[in-house]
Amino acid sequence: NQADDYVASQDLCFSNNVVGDSRVVFDDTARKFGKGQLIFYHALTKITFRIKKGEGFQTHDPFQFSNDKENIVLKDVNVAGTFDVAEGEFDPTTITTGTIKEFGLAGSNDTYSYILDALLLPGTDLSDDSTDKIEFTIDNNLYHLSKKHLKDALKDKFLADGTTPALDEGKTRAGVHYIFDMTVGKKKSD
Repeated sequence: NQADDYVASQDLCFSNNVVGDSRVVFDDTARKFGKGQLIFYHALTKITFRIKKGEGFQTHDPFQFSNDKENIVLKDVNVAGTFDVAEGEFDPTTITTGTIKEFGLAGSNDTYSYILDALLLPGTDLSDDSTDKIEFTIDNNLYHLSKKHLKDALKDKFLADGTTPALDEGKTRAGVHYIFDMTVGKKKSD
């Protein structure tokens, strides 16, 4: 689970662009680093769900997650593995999947009742159309989504360069922050 400030306090950044004798060395006398540029990359994937109250909920409805220590439940996602700094990626033979039951609460605002964040290893396949891979309960109403629902939301979306697809053959990418907006009504979520 990634409750409280877990996402805000965790990240995995790496730099592997300095090789051989071009390494960056700290100069104790000058109290600064010598020549060379370290380029850092984010190794993890960040997912944010922004949730707003939809049709069917009344003003007096609490619009709260019903289960203790659980908000968005995301199943069969990459959650652990060994990172190879030289290669700049997780060793695919070490990656294990699991379930995230509680995203970190990043806040709320006038538009969204909840802004929830989670970190996961890249390469999670969003092609699965089983309807029990994403679930949450608000005011005792249970909602189910497929991971494919997220994949479909990213169709025709590109990274900042304008040419790289948001997903890599249906899988999440390292260093990408995916944001999904949801409107949750009494009978459905969009």
